[in-house]
Formats: sequence, C-alpha cells, structure tokens
Amino acid sequence: MRAHLLALLLPLAGAFRIPFADEVDSFASLLVDETHGGADTVLSPASDITLESITDDFHVLVSAEHPRHKVRIKSTTGWCDPHARSYSGYLDVGYGKELYFAYFESRRDPSSDPVMMWINGGPGGSSAMGLYGELGPCTVNPGAKNLNDTTPNPHSWNNEANIFFLDQPISVGFSHAHNGQEVSNTPQAAKDVVAFIQIFFETFKELEGRALHLSGESYGGRYLPVFASAVHDANAGLVAAGKTPINLQSVLIGNGLPDLYSMLESFQPLGCTPQEGVNGTILNIEQCIALRSNTAKCLQLSTKHCLDTHDPVDCGIAFDYCMIQVFSASTWVHLNPYDARLHCFPGEPGCYAFMSDIEKYLNLPDVQLKLGIPKGYKYSMMTPELGARFFLQQDWTYKTWEYVAELLERGVRVLNFVGMVDWVCNHIGQEIWIEKFDWTGKAAFNAEKLVDWKVDGKKAGYVKSHGPLTFLKILDAGHMVPMDQPANSAAFLKAWLDNGVVE
Repeated sequence: MRAHLLALLLPLAGAFRIPFADEVDSFASLLVDETHGGADTVLSPASDITLESITDDFHVLVSAEHPRHKVRIKSTTGWCDPHARSYSGYLDVGYGKELYFAYFESRRDPSSDPVMMWINGGPGGSSAMGLYGELGPCTVNPGAKNLNDTTPNPHSWNNEANIFFLDQPISVGFSHAHNGQEVSNTPQAAKDVVAFIQIFFETFKELEGRALHLSGESYGGRYLPVFASAVHDANAGLVAAGKTPINLQSVLIGNGLPDLYSMLESFQPLGCTPQEGVNGTILNIEQCIALRSNTAKCLQLSTKHCLDTHDPVDCGIAFDYCMIQVFSASTWVHLNPYDARLHCFPGEPGCYAFMSDIEKYLNLPDVQLKLGIPKGYKYSMMTPELGARFFLQQDWTYKTWEYVAELLERGVRVLNFVGMVDWVCNHIGQEIWIEKFDWTGKAAFNAEKLVDWKVDGKKAGYVKSHGPLTFLKILDAGHMVPMDQPANSAAFLKAWLDNGVVE
C-alpha cells in the first residue's frame, strides 16, 4: 500500500535546523569529472565574468571565496527558446554533490529583470516537469525524436524573469552525488539549496543584489518555506563576511502542501459537495459517509501523535491510516488526483502522457550531449527511493506553516495560488490552512473577502490579499496551473513581479 501511495504522490510537484553561511562554506568538494572538459577559471572577488561570455564548451569556474566548490556551465542558446540565451550545468555544493540546473534569461530585459527559481515537488519530482510541461520556454512534442523536437511556449515565465529550474534534492533528475550521499528530509535539502543560491549569485556578479523569487508547486509547498527561511537566515553570515546578501523578495506556492492536516480535513467536503468546474459530486453517498468517519479518526490520531506531540512510532501509525483511508480517496473512483474532471491516463506515470514524453526526450543522446550530461546517464522524471526516505522520516507531518508565518513577519511576500479542480492539494484545504495559521496579519487577512479575479476583463478566479500575503484561486485549472491556464498564469506572474500583488 505504501508503494501505491508513493506512486500517487510523487508527481506532486531529524530535527529542524536552519543552516548558516559558515556551514555552507565548510563543505568539501570533489574534483570535476575529466570527461566534462574545460579549464578551471579562478574568479577573484571583482571578477567580471558574465553569463554572456559562456560558450558551448563547459566552463569550470572556481570562486576564490569558495575554493572547494565548482560551477560547471555551458551555453545552450538556440535550443528550446529562440528568444533568449540559455545555459545548463552543475553546481558542486559540497562533498561531490552536484545539483543540475537549466537557466534561461528573461525575454524582456535580462540585465535588470528579477531572478526566479522553480522546483517541482514529489518529494522526488524533477523540475523538468515544470520546464517542459508547464511554464518553461518550450514544451516537448509528443513522441519527440531529437533535440529540436520542441515547441516554444509564448506564455513562459521567462517573459518576465530570468529563471533557473533546479533538480533537487540530490539524486533527483540530473542531480547526483559521486559518493553515494542521500537526502532524507527537507531541512537537509535546504542546506544544498542555500549553497547553490549563494554560490550562483556570487559567481555571476551581474546577478548580485537582483531580486530573487522562489517558486514551485505541490510538495514545493513544504520545500519552499523552509528553503526561503534558510536563505533569509544565512544572509546574516554573508553580511558579516562583507558579501552581498541574497535579495529574497517573495515565495510563490502553487497547489502546495504547507499543511498536511488542513488538506486531510478538506477531502470530505471536496468529494461530497458540488464544486465549481466539476459536474456533480465526486464521491457517492456510501463513500462520503465512510470518508467522513475516516477523516474524523485521522484528524484525532494525527493531532494527538503528530502535532500535540511527535512520537515517531505513533505518528507513523496515524500517518499511515490517514494516507490510506483519507488522502487516497480519489483512487476509490479512479479519479485523476491532479484534475477532478478527469480519470487517469492508462499506463502513464502521474496520469499524464506528457510526463513519459519528457522522460524519453531527456534520455535522447543528442539532448544529453547538448545539456552536458555525463555519458550513459539514465534520467527519470521521478525518484521513488527519495520519496520513500522522506515518507519514512515523516517529513510531511511537520509544521511548515510556521515558516510561512516567520517569512511574512520579515516582509517576504507569499503568493499561494491553487487550481480549483485539483484534488490532491485542493482549494478547500488551501483556504483552511491559509486562514488558520497565526501571524500578526491573520485577523486582517481573514476579514478580507474573496473577490473576482479577472484577466482581460474575463473572470479567471478569485483573490484576496492583506499585506505580504495573497491567496489566488484559479478557475478551470488542476494541480499544474501553468499547464492548464498558461495565459492566466502569465498574467498573475506579471502582476506579482511588477506590482507586488495580484488583484
């Protein structure tokens, strides 16, 4: 049963301790594999190397400030996006752990536009899902046979920002470790992401001080608040060392999971009452009666053993019960858990054919050559082994909303957007958690009413905001909002980046 649940949940997309900058600097590093070529360029603190100077051959960059780390990067300009420069590479974040990234400059004004990071969820989902299937500069054509078998995306988020798609944690997508290291929870993953962001911005001086927005979906709702908090707290170490702090401006969470318990509470009303955009009720009467009983027991057990206290054994029992008896209720009616209007596409991972198209594309030899992937690498869209490790460490059960609250108190803006026909991270659960967690703006935010959100004069959803927090519901969209509503997604992104609010 656990294997079944992991297969369902992976596409979504220790103790807690924030890593500090001196920890990031202390990582050891493995030398770059000789097969990647390229001479090392040692960067001085005032180095004038720019992204524009990077060519089709790998450049291996070593910072004088971080001599044990290396950036290995090559130009991919002309591929995927004919309107912007692009790059692909690895950043060694310590102990031979190499995080893969694909970076696309803004189509608008790369010299001044903000920088965005996009991650997918899982845990264990590659950012390629977002890049090639949702909001990236191109989509992979069905049955793609070669490198250029893609279609430009006119609604790509790099219309408004420079954006990098990051495969994380280590072992996800093209990211890997030379020494068999594993990541098993979100705080561990945060250390590598902080190292990546700090070194990336320091290496390319043209980006230093530029506004940074962290974005993602699904289990990204667990990742992003922790990652953003780690980036924010690590800035103190950068300032103390005389370095430029990371200019973290906002976090964008799409159909996320910052609060598992609110989501568990939501499935019964979602499945048993009429929902806008869905014909009739999703579950029948007998199923609704069973789900109401199961939900009550699930919330009682999880509150007692995972929230009020956190005993690993008892919380594990509660967690298993909730996953089997409540979270997976969509399987009772063979529902696509990412779009309640659909059933699963037979035999396809994550219920969508495009996911296997992307996976096949990224295993094509000419594609891997262009991206600079080590020869013979077997790419997978999802990494179930990592998902299992997070599951066993009960990473899902922690209070991620507390990180959201602390970010808001420090002026970091948060946009929580949700497609209204998603099941697994649905709009009812989103509304429950976003009005429940404590922060100084809670009363004022809750007093606001959802109002129509319009794009080009046409109703596209509902929105409400107060101070640094915005909640956006998007009509006719499921779990992957930028895929289902590309133009409307581009509209809210532009408003958020340009005006700091969606209204």
